[in-house]
Amino acid sequence: MNNEMTQGNLLHTIMQYDFAIYDLVLYLDTHPKDTKSIEMYMDLRKQSNHCTEEYVRLYGPLNNKQVTDDNYFNWVSTPWPWEGGC
Repeated sequence: MNNEMTQGNLLHTIMQYDFAIYDLVLYLDTHPKDTKSIEMYMDLRKQSNHCTEEYVRLYGPLNNKQVTDDNYFNWVSTPWPWEGGC
């Protein structure tokens, strides 16, 4: 991943991965034996998880499942991702 990626760019990348994952899941619902698509799904999930972990590490949690004792105050004291804090 590019080390110079801004908060907004990283968030946009996460959203792109998650959209592609969602779309691929819909396809796999009707084509469950498509091994190439399953591999693509696993790769996209891995990339999305990596970007999300990086985002949480740098900027704080994106959702309540990512709140920990270490980043709790980031959750309540910084702008929400969609509030233009990027």
